[in-house]
Amino acid sequence: MIKPLFLTGTDTNVGKTIIASALLRHMLKMDLKTAILKPIQTGCSSPDDPSADISLYSKAVSDLANEYEIHCLEWLKTPCAPALAANLEGRTINVVDLLAKIEEIGKRNDILIIEGAGGILVPIDSNGFTMLDLMLATSSQVLLVSENRLGAVNNTLLSINELKRNGLTISAIFMNQTKFPSDNCHHILEDNIKQISSFSGLKCLEIPFLKCMASKDMVGATDFDPISDLLTDIALSDDQIEVAQDIISFDRKHLLHPYDSPKNPQPVEALVYARGCELHTIDGKQLIDGISSWWSAIHGHNNPRMNDHLKSQINKFSHTMFAGFTHEPAVQLGEKLLKIVPKNLQKIFYSDSGSVAVEVAMKMAIQYWQAIGNQQKIKFFSLLGGYHGDTLWAMSVCDPINGMHKSFASILPKQVFLPKPAYRFGEGFDIEEETKKYEKFFTLHCQEIAGMIFEPLAQCAGGFWFYAKEYLKIFKNLCTKYDIFLIADEIATGFGRTGRMFACDFAEVQPDIMCLAKGITGGTLSLGATLATEKIIDGICCHGQPILHGPTFMANPLACSAGIASISLLLSQNWQDRVMALQTQIIDGLARLKGHPDVKDLRVLGSIGVIEMNKPVDREQFISFCLAEGVWLRPVENLIYIMPPYSIAKPQLTKILDVISKYLIFVRK
Repeated sequence: MIKPLFLTGTDTNVGKTIIASALLRHMLKMDLKTAILKPIQTGCSSPDDPSADISLYSKAVSDLANEYEIHCLEWLKTPCAPALAANLEGRTINVVDLLAKIEEIGKRNDILIIEGAGGILVPIDSNGFTMLDLMLATSSQVLLVSENRLGAVNNTLLSINELKRNGLTISAIFMNQTKFPSDNCHHILEDNIKQISSFSGLKCLEIPFLKCMASKDMVGATDFDPISDLLTDIALSDDQIEVAQDIISFDRKHLLHPYDSPKNPQPVEALVYARGCELHTIDGKQLIDGISSWWSAIHGHNNPRMNDHLKSQINKFSHTMFAGFTHEPAVQLGEKLLKIVPKNLQKIFYSDSGSVAVEVAMKMAIQYWQAIGNQQKIKFFSLLGGYHGDTLWAMSVCDPINGMHKSFASILPKQVFLPKPAYRFGEGFDIEEETKKYEKFFTLHCQEIAGMIFEPLAQCAGGFWFYAKEYLKIFKNLCTKYDIFLIADEIATGFGRTGRMFACDFAEVQPDIMCLAKGITGGTLSLGATLATEKIIDGICCHGQPILHGPTFMANPLACSAGIASISLLLSQNWQDRVMALQTQIIDGLARLKGHPDVKDLRVLGSIGVIEMNKPVDREQFISFCLAEGVWLRPVENLIYIMPPYSIAKPQLTKILDVISKYLIFVRK
């Protein structure tokens, strides 16, 4: 099937339905198996209502015997935008279900014609999903209908620019000729078409027949032929398969991917659109994102509130150096951070990413001790099983035995590794005995240790181990006793992922330094932040010494704007109840796997669910299976995990859990 043909307009009542009907007739006369659908019809009581648009579709092909489908997926009585009509009638438009129905209809046909309601930015649901988003989600090519009248140039070009800006292919512009008050104004009509073609670079098809067809009751099938005959000039695009192949081919030849060998590369998907928890590929796959784009997209993708904030800032300035300048986004994000982080953290250093945030934290700790005259404290405690990033110093505090950085062992700074916490989250244990186990290391190494870096409660990339919250107090007490800075790496756990705003909050522990990234911008742009106490920064700067780090994109205004929007969005929702509801659903969904012979352990914390297998997972087989089922997951060694956006719908999470169970029960070998 070629890309769906989506008819939209510069306004309502510009002739979309008549052109859609003529297009259906045209495709059937070409012997193409065709479906036409109205996703949402407002202003009618049922799809059988004579005033419904699909009644005109039927009239247009009433004399043809070809195979075709006509659908109206949702209908609302109130004649207004779908979102408002649904709200007034106490209904909800389920966009996920809507897209699934459209996809299923499309698979059965050679051509799918979709007629939108009103213009391109008409809201469909209460979450801000618009007709434009529907075009993007269905990977459609667009047919734009405009009424040829005064103001047509402005209205049409604005719509064209918005469609192009979002990367949509416009296959044709239909100019519905109308009658001006004065018959000698034909030059205006002609100039409109000339100007729109010139400015847009697109061909405009003049449709002079629509006004005589204004009354749907008086239309016969053959009345559509004059319009149908014009449609042979539409430049339909059926090259998405070829485009996909070109993208993949270039990627395979020139682009490097994370933790992947170009000699034996893992398969990749060409992504064209993402919205909410769904990822759409160029070849038509619709995938539920089960891992939040590596744990960062906490609000899902393409969130309209996030987008609006970014658009507002990009129209001012996208970037400026932070040396010698400051700006409102950096200040506002800082204000928001200080309201939610532990109260002792009052100084903020912005950087590019999580790894760099860790580098800055380690440099801060060493600089402090050097500034006050202690040259010995240049090493760090870290936990076995931990992961803190891929830059050089960050690698040095990652697990040295089972981590992914063993190839660099000979050049990395030598750190001191503490035992991985033995007791799992929620499990009781002898705190005094565990304290003694760790205190031996503190007694032996405290003179050379500048700080202890750790992932609070959840060691993610290093094995998704969730340990008891009491360890946080053990680490804090020992660091205080032996004059060592406690550095909390909350890059993966921050902003609600575990069920608390920060994992340290479970034990009411205030670290001396905290590293943030990932969810800080809701997965839209790369940004890191290292927060420290006034004691540390005052110590470093007591002799006028600066913090010796300065990324080019430090405090990038766009990234800071994304951070403002993400935190505002999080705090405006009952996020904690939402995360705990996800935890309950994940626990229930994984329960069926208890006793499975290949499953070693099941564990859940907040919105993170983990299935630990006895043996490594065949990653390519697992990913391929999930893709075929419409789910995006990516296992790590012997771990299958889910870490979905907080906005994921219950049926979407159910599907993810079902797909995992189906794989383990019926497919895994």
